[in-house]
Amino acid sequence: MRETQTHSLGMTLAECHWGDGQQIILALHGWQDNAASFAALGEALEASSSPYQLIAIDLPGHGKSGHFPPSQFYNLWDYLPVLAERIAQCAEPVWLLGHSLGGMLATQLAALLPQQVCGLITLDMVGLRADKNTQQVTQFLNVLREQLVKHPAIAPSKSFPAMVARRASVGSPFTTEANAALMARGTLKRDSSTGEEWHLRIDPRVRIGSLWRFQEEQSLHLAAQVACPWHVVVAESGFFAHPLVERLRNQLPIQTVTWWPGGHHCHMESSPHELWNTLVQRIEE
Repeated sequence: MRETQTHSLGMTLAECHWGDGQQIILALHGWQDNAASFAALGEALEASSSPYQLIAIDLPGHGKSGHFPPSQFYNLWDYLPVLAERIAQCAEPVWLLGHSLGGMLATQLAALLPQQVCGLITLDMVGLRADKNTQQVTQFLNVLREQLVKHPAIAPSKSFPAMVARRASVGSPFTTEANAALMARGTLKRDSSTGEEWHLRIDPRVRIGSLWRFQEEQSLHLAAQVACPWHVVVAESGFFAHPLVERLRNQLPIQTVTWWPGGHHCHMESSPHELWNTLVQRIEE
């Protein structure tokens, strides 16, 4: 693995690269995660003879990437121009691989950039999460109120194991190893008068969430604009129940659905080498 930095629309984007193939798979992680989310898949790529290059981006406000300015927040649509510009920097059309929030972003980018995105894989995300129309105004007002409040830095932990335990308390990933991988990239150690402190790199404003999400009919209409091959991997103990996945599959241009053992972060924990081989099979179908 090698780390690099790129620049997009004035933002510094930190990236992790695995492999050196011409075909780029651009990976977008989930909410409050970072590029280390794809480390296990990247290691599987490097252990194989796959002719690909996996580039995992720390989304703005996450990991080692820069933060949006005070006048800008982390609404779902705010990530898209920066990511679209990063895709435009690639010499050839890319495959997009997105987990959770990253899956929603990847789906929108595939619909937005049909000439620059040649394939889409979403991990435990099918289409776009939607709000009922009766929830949208309440969501808008609640999040807007939070955006108007000054958000102090997140309190540090006294040790790295304490930070890992803190991340594990969220509930996913399930393993210490997976949480440690996220925290190794997502924290910064500083010395203080009382000893060492471990600080989260994430912008506290990321945690506010998005002002607004589409209604279901709108989200389906947008996701239906995806014209490239689209494959979905769904965690068996993740966010999506079988009946919902089948309904969405019938309404969206999804080519294949693969159920994978494990929870929401199954790509980090449940046979990542086998999952990588499965993803390659999907890409080459």
